[in-house]
Amino acid sequence: MQLSTYTKIFPYKNGHILYSVLTSASVLADAKTLNRTLAGKNRPEERKSLIELGIITSSSELDRHLAFSIIGTRDRNSNTLRVVAAMNLDCNLACPYCFEKRVKGENFYMDRRTASQLIDFLLKRLSGIKILSVDFYGGEPLLSLGLIKEIAARLQSECGRRGVGFGFGMTSNGTLLTPKAAESLVPLGFKSVRVTVNGPREIHDGMRPFKGGAGSFDIILSNLKAAAGKIAIVVTGSYTKDNYRHFPSLLDQMKKEGLTPDKVAAVKFEPVLASQSDCAGACAAPDEPWVADATIFLRNQVLKKGYKAPRTRPSPCSAHFKNNLIVNWDGGLYRCPGFLGNLRFQSGSLTEGPTAFINKHYLGAWRNKKCLHCQYLPLCFGGCKYIRYFRTGDTRGIECRKAFLDAALEGLVKQEIRYPGRLI
Repeated sequence: MQLSTYTKIFPYKNGHILYSVLTSASVLADAKTLNRTLAGKNRPEERKSLIELGIITSSSELDRHLAFSIIGTRDRNSNTLRVVAAMNLDCNLACPYCFEKRVKGENFYMDRRTASQLIDFLLKRLSGIKILSVDFYGGEPLLSLGLIKEIAARLQSECGRRGVGFGFGMTSNGTLLTPKAAESLVPLGFKSVRVTVNGPREIHDGMRPFKGGAGSFDIILSNLKAAAGKIAIVVTGSYTKDNYRHFPSLLDQMKKEGLTPDKVAAVKFEPVLASQSDCAGACAAPDEPWVADATIFLRNQVLKKGYKAPRTRPSPCSAHFKNNLIVNWDGGLYRCPGFLGNLRFQSGSLTEGPTAFINKHYLGAWRNKKCLHCQYLPLCFGGCKYIRYFRTGDTRGIECRKAFLDAALEGLVKQEIRYPGRLI
């Protein structure tokens, strides 16, 4: 047996952490255990455990096979149909960094005809599916509250009749998530909301004002406080190089307002760069050196203050998976929210069904010598296609995250050892 290609070794207190990039497992090893592992002389029970955790392997070829099969295995074994439905591309906020501003408009709303097509489209795809999960998206989805209710009520009824579990969440700015709105949605299967709060009041109100210029911070926190306990709340935030050190005071303000750690499912902060303001952090961390420091600092503050944060884990782009779909307000099908409205990346429609998309997005770009021999392959798989497109105007090639992971992974793994009960 030998150390896995995807095992990282980090010093920790009087020993070391053996961390599997492939399985996200961590093992604390003293000097003797580490030496036995490096020499391939582990005791039988120890060897069995380390193999199961992905720390050691019989060959590097098996390692790579397991890494390469992550996408296919997860796709084949999925019994959940996940759909993001963009109800509109309108918004009541005027965030200067919004990555959707190039496609936004007051006339871009899903109508009842398209909503009916969406329902029929989903119901036809429930064979072999145990759970239907819908994420209502925008713009600001709650500008389409009435239509969301109609869609959810019909899907809840039909799924119940077919023995399929149903639930929905939404990505919202939180300003319209009033107690009345939340109470009307919960009986229809409303499970979770993801809301962006960009730091403490004084920073947030400058970055996420209403169109008239007024701040939105107090309204959002009041709405989230009222919704806490009824739905799962995920708080996100987009920081810059200049303001990220002020973000921990947001957590103090949340506690003061009653959004204590027991009432928040998770907190996750992501970067915005001036050079990529349209990107808004999208779905991968940029590679500027300061971002690694900010990522470690902010997640540590989140965990230290008692809130939960996402665990570091293998994360192929969701576009790879056949049971993950994005539906635009006009019925167009996409594979990434970042590409909504960009017809170059439309991959079918509700009426014609999904069409080929692999080559459009060049999802196999990670199958190159550099990626195939990289320890971080399971955490990256070539990086974010939207960021790649934003930077180069093309989805060909990769958006390498090695520099970021070299700088950040050790700190993130040590946080997971320090706060094991606060990672989700």
